[in-house]
Amino acid sequence: MSSRRLVFAFYDPHWVRERDPIPLLVQTPVTALEYEDLMMNKLYCPQCYESIIRVPCDENRTTLSNGTEAYFRHVLNDNHPPCNLRSGPVVGRAYATEEDAKKAIEDEEFIVLTGFMQAKPENNPRADWDGEEDPAETHFEDANGRPVDLPVARHKGQEFRLPSKVSSVQALVVNFLKNYHREIVLVKDDNTVSRFLFCDALKDVNLIKDEVSTPSFYFGIITDVNVWASHNTIWLHITNKSNLQDFRVKVKNEVAADRGWTKERIVGRVIVFYSIIRSVGTGYWTPTDLCWGEVAILPKKYDDFILKTHKSI
Repeated sequence: MSSRRLVFAFYDPHWVRERDPIPLLVQTPVTALEYEDLMMNKLYCPQCYESIIRVPCDENRTTLSNGTEAYFRHVLNDNHPPCNLRSGPVVGRAYATEEDAKKAIEDEEFIVLTGFMQAKPENNPRADWDGEEDPAETHFEDANGRPVDLPVARHKGQEFRLPSKVSSVQALVVNFLKNYHREIVLVKDDNTVSRFLFCDALKDVNLIKDEVSTPSFYFGIITDVNVWASHNTIWLHITNKSNLQDFRVKVKNEVAADRGWTKERIVGRVIVFYSIIRSVGTGYWTPTDLCWGEVAILPKKYDDFILKTHKSI
């Protein structure tokens, strides 16, 4: 991503940063081009929740004098908390105590993951293939993971023992804009730790130029579906045939069936998945059949954002 990291702000006409707890913030996303003058002083950063202003501040002006498109930036404040959406390098947050770090997880400032669900949870209450609504809770896509020791303390070398989740791509995309700028701390089975922003890790399959041995998040538009004995092959739209000829996502049959992913329903939709990448034939694919937590269909209302705004950053 470029230095223009703050691609949208949360708008809430009633929330006051100095008075109200973060969970009370109404997280209505607004882009700089959707800005209206009545939103002034009521916009907040989706990661640190500090005040945001629009440049230029006049809703009728969509560009600056030099031709640059209108954008958001943080209000200048010498005491601002660390935020990866400010200009400069990405830095992980640090906490003074283990209790502070645990509260940050409860407040969803960052997510600690130790894996992705391999099978459908027994308490999953709905067929969620189209994901038209944002549920208030996504606990049915999460399970408690193992406690992990993480270097998120302010003192170098100090670690805190923190809870983790075994989650799913579905849990990340069902409230996509809420999670878009969220920091994810991923702890592998060998206890190696990677920290990244979800928006930075999410890549268009058309940008793949070689095999990738480290799993990451990818997305693409579905063009066709083939059903085989043990898996569905989901074909994705390729825009640059000089780079690769085709891309295939392999999904376990029971996952596709339980999520209601028939060809008639998902062709034309955006699929998001977590996988390594291997070459096959004239293109690439996910070499294993993806499990329940490793793949999801993006809710339709986020299609324009991921295909236009995200891809342009």
